[in-house]
Amino acid sequence: YYTGSVNDNNTNCPAVTTWYVDVQTTIEGDGTSAATPAKSIGAVLYSSCLKPGDTIKVARGTYTPSYMPGTSGVRDRTFFIDKALTFLGSYDSTFTKRDIQTYPTILSAKNGHPMLNTDHFYHIMVWDVKDTTLEGIIDGFIFQDANANVNSNLVMNGSTYSRRSGGALYV
Repeated sequence: YYTGSVNDNNTNCPAVTTWYVDVQTTIEGDGTSAATPAKSIGAVLYSSCLKPGDTIKVARGTYTPSYMPGTSGVRDRTFFIDKALTFLGSYDSTFTKRDIQTYPTILSAKNGHPMLNTDHFYHIMVWDVKDTTLEGIIDGFIFQDANANVNSNLVMNGSTYSRRSGGALYV
């Protein structure tokens, strides 16, 4: 999982605006093309090269959150988005066809014991975009298995989030 800063800066970035992720790829690439997809959403989402306005296309499969803020507990893992992005799921492995029924992309908070939900992550995705000049889009995903069930808060990126609400998507 990723625990570094979400806002790392890098000046040696490729000139791409669309990123690709496929959990079923046999060889993990850098996500800069459909031929070289990253294997995890986190590899792209927390890349210092990802810019506001970029698009992330995600192929079918099941993906679990990978960002764990600071020294928080395992159940705080999430897909943390702090910039306006177009985040699209339900692609085939060539990224030419898109259909949620045929190519479902599942964002799952399942963790630990498969028959218990008491150890599932609180939030699958936290969308905390401070710059409102760009629009963010999330489409083509199935959110499942989150369990926001604790009366406490978590602070990430200067904002406070309740662990009791926003199980699938906290905006």
